[in-house]
Amino acid sequence: MSAVATDAFIEALPKLELHIHLEGSIPLSRIQAEAEEHGIAPPRPYDTLFVTEDLTEFLETLDWICNLFQSPEQLERLAHDFAVYCRDQGMLYCEVIVNPTHWGNFDLDTLLPTLSDAFEAASDICDIRILPSILRTQSGEEALTLVNWIGEAHARGLAPRVIGLSVDGNEQVSGPTGERFAPAYQRAAELGLGLTSHAGESSGAEGVQDALDWLKVDRLDHGVRAIENPALVLRLAAEGVTLNVCVSSNCVRLYSGPDTHPFPALLEAGVPVTVNTDDPVVLNTTLIDELKWLVEHYQLTPRQLLALQRTAVNATFCGEQDKAALHEALDQAEAALA
Repeated sequence: MSAVATDAFIEALPKLELHIHLEGSIPLSRIQAEAEEHGIAPPRPYDTLFVTEDLTEFLETLDWICNLFQSPEQLERLAHDFAVYCRDQGMLYCEVIVNPTHWGNFDLDTLLPTLSDAFEAASDICDIRILPSILRTQSGEEALTLVNWIGEAHARGLAPRVIGLSVDGNEQVSGPTGERFAPAYQRAAELGLGLTSHAGESSGAEGVQDALDWLKVDRLDHGVRAIENPALVLRLAAEGVTLNVCVSSNCVRLYSGPDTHPFPALLEAGVPVTVNTDDPVVLNTTLIDELKWLVEHYQLTPRQLLALQRTAVNATFCGEQDKAALHEALDQAEAALA
């Protein structure tokens, strides 16, 4: 399996995704249907809905989209649609990021249990887990409230598919947030939650350093600007901190194209890396498209693509038994694809 991977191999490959936002995965047809049903005009024409001036305007657009959803039944349909999308991409497993601040019509007691139950009902389609995310501009107290809610919900047997914690939002607006959110992350670690954070995208290498030192994360979403600090790259490799990279997303916001993206350099340095889409509907991509794009530009082989999926398995926040089952599925796929 040393030749460059074919499209057929990519499509048949069992896949995982660890960096995808539910808010950026809602099909445009669903958005338009919900808006028309409620008589709500979009902030821009639908064909340019995601053409925004900056990250702040983009986040405001996500708020507008999520506020179209006003009932648990709508959330259930959305979760089922997402599970079908994952299945169609050949995913074995997905950890989806959900930021409660975008969903203005739902409190935590409705939003996360409804999504958790809906993903449980769709588990025969794809195994999907939830990572609630702190908005970077929130206070430390608000972050701790979210984490404590997760602990109390689990104690009551609610939202069992919530298995981790994230931070997202505009790093340029918020500045360093590690110290502010450190108590929430410490509490999350005590609860046994997996820990990740967006860093090293709109911030430089210092954002990665901040997340490692203050939040004690298990992995990072993006993290690519660590490449600007060689010592930090060595640390990521030595400590085995996985970067959930979204190359095409980064090439919209950070880099001029794949030739300037540090994806190959990070792999060569021994940093664990996974392939993800970030906001597939917003970026007009899919996980299959992303992998084909990477193969086209970096000449990846089937063996390298399988290795990327194994890295993703090792970086998941699910239990060891689930990880073993995922590795076994990849073993079987590798034997069949060979």
